Amino acid sequence: MKRGGRSTPGPAPGKPPTTQRVVRRALVALFLILHLVVLSVSLGLASRRVLPLGFGLSLAVLGNVLGLVRPNLYLGTRLPPTMREPAVWRRTHRATGYLMTGTGVLMALVAIIGGDWAFFGLPIGVLVMVLGSVGYAVLASRTGRMLR
Repeated sequence: MKRGGRSTPGPAPGKPPTTQRVVRRALVALFLILHLVVLSVSLGLASRRVLPLGFGLSLAVLGNVLGLVRPNLYLGTRLPPTMREPAVWRRTHRATGYLMTGTGVLMALVAIIGGDWAFFGLPIGVLVMVLGSVGYAVLASRTGRMLR
């Protein structure tokens, strides 16, 4: 189907890809990494550094674009306060994006430097991101003003 005189869908040449495309590509990369880890475990070639490294890099990419995501029912911190007020959604997702990018970079660095124990940092990093995002959204909606 032709759109705008072009035969291929997607951004025009020279324009950056949309947020949706970046998120889709990051999720596909994450699932590819998970698949490769499962294969390496089954072949006996497993390293506990591969999963935290790939997961951290995927989180960093997703966190980088999370602040650009508009209110939707599929991606983001979907709590009643964020769904009710667009300003709370924007501020929460911008803060969550910073938190997610920082956590992802830290996970990747720990996976490279830290050794095998880096694998156990995955649940801690995810817990910090989730609690930080939900806490920020609730606090921002209750105080009636956005946190800086």
